Parts: sequence; C-alpha cells; structure tokens
Amino acid sequence: LFGYGSGALLGRPLEDLLPQRFRASHPGQIATFAAESSPARLMGERSEVLGLTSQGEEIPLEASITKVTLDDAVFFSAHLRDLRPRKEAEQQLRAALAAAPRRPDILVNLANLLRGRGSHVEARKLARRAVKLDPRYVPGWHSLGLLLHAMGDHRQALQSARKLTSLAPEFPAGWELLAAIQQKLDEPGAAIQACREGIGHTPAAPRLHYSLAQLLRQECEFEAAAQAYQAALDQGFLHPDAYRNQAEAWLDAGELARAAATAAAGVERYPEDATLHRTLARLRWESGAAGDPLASLRQAVHEQPGNAALWYTLAQLLERLGRESECS
Repeated sequence: LFGYGSGALLGRPLEDLLPQRFRASHPGQIATFAAESSPARLMGERSEVLGLTSQGEEIPLEASITKVTLDDAVFFSAHLRDLRPRKEAEQQLRAALAAAPRRPDILVNLANLLRGRGSHVEARKLARRAVKLDPRYVPGWHSLGLLLHAMGDHRQALQSARKLTSLAPEFPAGWELLAAIQQKLDEPGAAIQACREGIGHTPAAPRLHYSLAQLLRQECEFEAAAQAYQAALDQGFLHPDAYRNQAEAWLDAGELARAAATAAAGVERYPEDATLHRTLARLRWESGAAGDPLASLRQAVHEQPGNAALWYTLAQLLERLGRESECS
C-alpha cells in the first residue's frame, strides 16, 4: 500500500506514513485515544485520512484503530483501506450520470457508493430519484430503505421495505431489511414473522435463517434458534459466529452435549478462531468431559505459533483454571 518492502518499516515511527503537516499532532491524538474507555475508533469519519507513500505521494485512506491492554501495556492495531479505487469509481459514476441522468441503475449505484462512505443525505436524494423514475425498480427501494434505516428514519424505512417485499417477495435482502427495521422499532414478533415469511418465499436464504436465529435467541426461544442457526449453516452461512451462537443457543436450551459438539465443529472448521476455542474449552470443562478441555486449543497453538490471539486465550484460560504454571 505504501510502497515499502517487507520489514522496511520495522522500528520506525508511525508518523513516517503521514504527510509532514500531520506528524506533530499525531502522538497527542494517540495519547488521547489511549486514555479513552472506547476500545476502537474509526478515523476519518468527517474527512478522509491521508497517508504518505515511499515515493512521497499522498493517498486517501479509511483507517480504524483498536487497542488492547495487557499487563498495563497498551497495544494498538490499525486497519487501513485504500480509498483510491472508491474515489475513481465515484468519478466514473458521476460522469455516467451526467451523460444519462434518468438511468435508475446509475443513480442507485452512486447512492450505494456514497452510503458506504457516510454521505447519506446526497445518497438518499439519488435513491429517491431512482424510485421516482421507476417505481418498480427493486434495487432503488432497497437502497432507499437501507439509507433511511441508517439515518434513523425507521418509519419511512419501513414503508420502503414493505414496498420492496411486495414488489419482489423472492428477494431475501428485502425481508432481512424489513426484519431489521421492525426489530429497531421494538417489534420483535413482527421481525420474526418477516423472516419466516421471507423464508417461505425463498427457503434457500442462509442470511435470512441467520437473522431469524438471532431474533429467536433474543426472545429466549433457544431450541428454535439453534435449529435456525443450523439451517443457516446447512445453506452456506459459513462464519465462526454462526457456530459460536448456535453453541450458546444449545447451552441456553439445556443441551450441553449439543453445544459442545457445535463448538467442536466450529473449531474444526475455523482452527484460527480464538473465541471458538474459548467457547469449546468452557463447554468441555462445564460438561466434565474426559481429558484436557484445552487440548484443541493447545493443538491450534502448536500448529499456528504466530497466532497471538490463540496464545493469549490459552494463557487466560490456564490462569482461570488455576494452572498458571503451565503458561510458560
């Protein structure tokens, strides 16, 4: 991203990646963040962050920073995203819109791009133009509903989502949006019904099954939630959270063996995920299963010695189990 070779920046100050005019203030900003209680911050929410390449070129970036405190030492991690492709795409879309101002697809594509960078007001205008030009344009209603929802105008967003699901009942994202809005409006029963209705129209909708599972779990319908998580997994919703949440749902339903089996399946698929290992170890310890509850975590650490999260989780669990002597 910055044009440096591997290892070239080791030991150098972070300020070397910033334009000269920002370097003096940066240490103070980091110190302020270190003193805050928040564990993460998205930088550049109001204006983009600028980085400096090895060739002296300033590049626009989106940056988020997280921190973790270990034994009174604060460690920071920054995640950077190059905004040049998005800015180029925006320029191309604006040029296309100038040439064809009545094309709903261009309006919606530009609206979605602007929504991604937080320019909600302009994006909303574009989405509204799209559905005015073509009242049956499904992507337009979806874009408008997402924007209104993000801007906190949930009642208007609800109207857009209902229009969307009436136009395209086979479009799972419409039902997901409707359920999310109804949940925000504190209507969990209606949100669950929306998910089920959407699944009735499109059974092969893994994200919709996952949304249903989340809602059911919040309503303490734990066994039904676990089954909905399984439906999501069976249909391709492959993410560590699906296994972790299903394990917790089975546990809440009183099915400890099923919870442990789910966590074990998750660890087998995602051996790098420290939180899944933590869940599995806890479940094995609570169930009184034979053998070391940390066996799979030890194996993962052995196979992935560079995974700091796994080492940290192992040390934490050994301390919790009163086995600090094994930390070395």
